[in-house]
Amino acid sequence: MRTEIFEKLTIKQIAAYWFSNVALFSALYYGLSLIGSAVSYQATFLTEIGNAIYFSFNTALTIGSGNIFPVSFGKVLAVIESLISITLIGLFIGKIVAKKQEKLIEEVTLLSIEEASHNIISELYLFRNQAEKLLQQITETEKKKGAQNKKFSKNLSKEVALIQSELTNTLRRFNELIEKEKITINDPQRSMMHLSLMTNSINYSLSRLVELIEEFDKRKIDRNKESTAAALTESVKIKEILYDYSKKVVYDEQIKVNVEEKLEDLDKVIAVLQKSA
Repeated sequence: MRTEIFEKLTIKQIAAYWFSNVALFSALYYGLSLIGSAVSYQATFLTEIGNAIYFSFNTALTIGSGNIFPVSFGKVLAVIESLISITLIGLFIGKIVAKKQEKLIEEVTLLSIEEASHNIISELYLFRNQAEKLLQQITETEKKKGAQNKKFSKNLSKEVALIQSELTNTLRRFNELIEKEKITINDPQRSMMHLSLMTNSINYSLSRLVELIEEFDKRKIDRNKESTAAALTESVKIKEILYDYSKKVVYDEQIKVNVEEKLEDLDKVIAVLQKSA
């Protein structure tokens, strides 16, 4: 509980407490010096408020110049003030270091997000290339007859199931990336641009998957519908999460229009994929 209270303190609040602490003890030193022995200055009791403030600052900063020193009950006050001031200074330094660490972590996180987004876009590009090759191979089934055609079609089914599984894994990683809510932690504008690029790449990849499925169905080649359903499930999750983000995050109007267009395209391609699946 006490730790939580300290964590909630801001740098400005800590600084305000430190100066308040100095002011409070300045008043105590001055007041006590008027009625008794609290602080001594050149063999006479301190009676000037300026010297009381000076001694309080010296004590709070643990300087101890020696020309003014506490006596009697003033020694107790000086110890208490020193302990409080050292604690506040420690908290102040800790807060500054924590701020620097948070900024560094945010920068590292954003770099990780950028790297992850580039990896996802690269994997989706690879999927589209593999799908294109399969589409070219499908046309070759018309040239093959009998058992040879059947074997060739079976191999195609295995290959499309494999690349669909890879696509599903890529889409799942995309979901994991944005579900952690790290995507908008540092720079919403920059993050939404990355989301837009990834969404665009997903749109193209799903469109290519639809083409592949349509060609398989047209030529009555068996395919793994479970793999298609898994990819579709991840795509729907992406759509829902992105729609949610687009409403929560405040970003540039141009980026907003771009993201909305990509989301509309994603909605359309998912609708087509649902019919094909």
